[in-house]
Amino acid sequence: MPRGPDTPGGAEQAAGAAAERAASGAEPSPPGRRLRVAVVGAGVAGLACARALADHGHEVVVLDKGRGPGGRTATRRASQAGRAQEGAAGRGPREPAADDPGASLLFDHGAQYLTARDPAFRRHVAAWAEAGVLAPWAGRVVVLREGALGPPRRDAPGSAAAGAPDADAAPATPGPQGALASSEAAARTAASTLPWRPEATGQVRGGSEPAGDPVRWVGVPGMSALCGHLARGLDVRCGLRVTALAREPAGTWALDLEDARGRAERASPGASAPEAAHGLLARGSPPPGARTGPAGAAGGFDAVVVTAPGPQAAELLRPVAPALAARAATIPHAPCWAVLLELAGPVAARDGAFDGAFVEGSPLAWVCRQASKPGRPATEAWVLHAGPAWSREHLEDAPEDVAPTLLRAFAAALDRPLPEVRSVVAHRWRYALPEPAPEPCLLDPDLLLGLAGDGLGGPRVEGAWLSGRALAGGLLDLPRARTASPADAAPAARRGPLG
Repeated sequence: MPRGPDTPGGAEQAAGAAAERAASGAEPSPPGRRLRVAVVGAGVAGLACARALADHGHEVVVLDKGRGPGGRTATRRASQAGRAQEGAAGRGPREPAADDPGASLLFDHGAQYLTARDPAFRRHVAAWAEAGVLAPWAGRVVVLREGALGPPRRDAPGSAAAGAPDADAAPATPGPQGALASSEAAARTAASTLPWRPEATGQVRGGSEPAGDPVRWVGVPGMSALCGHLARGLDVRCGLRVTALAREPAGTWALDLEDARGRAERASPGASAPEAAHGLLARGSPPPGARTGPAGAAGGFDAVVVTAPGPQAAELLRPVAPALAARAATIPHAPCWAVLLELAGPVAARDGAFDGAFVEGSPLAWVCRQASKPGRPATEAWVLHAGPAWSREHLEDAPEDVAPTLLRAFAAALDRPLPEVRSVVAHRWRYALPEPAPEPCLLDPDLLLGLAGDGLGGPRVEGAWLSGRALAGGLLDLPRARTASPADAAPAARRGPLG
């Protein structure tokens, strides 16, 4: 049941929600019609949207197929105790529960850090840092090529160069600030006529990162801490995959759900509270800091927000909103193979030691020593990211084949042999690096169906957050939402070429 300020953990959740509102100067919305909104995806975009809508008095349920919130701001916790048995089999160390004291290895295997340029996002970053959720990372970041080290090159503001995969160093290329679809017909037209800008990619180019705020921020104790913080006080249900959307006769939305064991049910407006209490939404385990909503909270959604990558969103949207699906399908994503590696000793290139590196002339694009980040265990845990071209070429390779290949590439980039490998595991990000569309979000105001994510806001953590807030602003701007304080959700996306 929902926690209040006087229940265990309730005060902490209330404080987290209050901090979010304070960072953007929000005030509770006056009484009016409350929208019931389902948000698909508990990454940065989904939680930013959900947080803004909830702060304006709307009822929001966030659904995610993962074990907890995070999306690509993912942190894998592992225990050295399981290293001998499982590491030797190529599966890496076992992953314990979040509160396991033996969790002495931490790997940020998605986004490596975040930067802040947008004024609203900078205010929130400052609030998160004050709350201890983020901390600046002062590691030595270099360009690495065949053992030689050099400084990362800074690009002129507004250029199209990008950083390492999921390192959050790729700039969000400015585009129209609105671009909301006023109808499916408008969205269909736009999907066929909007120009692509292939220069705005998240691919590695020459070890460069954008000019601007030089501070690299990381979550503490892992990158997933940011989404854990955003999820506090929200109704977040994890371990549930949304397999289909259905429009009900009353005009509300129903969602077909599947849990990790393949059990399925429909979250429909007609489900009674007792049925919901025994359904998948009740069985979905909330993450630390998130609460479980009241029984029956899954029925009769007025609006649905989808924050999955473009190709996955298109598959979900196609039966109910073909125009939005067509637009989502035009947002390509490059893959990225990641390797989570524990070594027995320190690593250095021929020219010396470093903490993070943009790698040139190699299958690898980025490598990072995890212990150099604040709050991490003092272990030789490393994350390696392959470049988009190599990852695409080897997308369907088996993880046990990918890991040794990228270890050899790491040794070649260092121009030195690696210390003893204690554990290694490869992780495939199938949809890692989007080529950003010019719109910050997409919304069909008739269907109350929207799309947000880094494929729209830009391939950085900041871009995902801005996209989620823009979509919340678009929903709050609709007359039926009846909220009087949309400033908290970011300016409502103004009508652009699509609307």
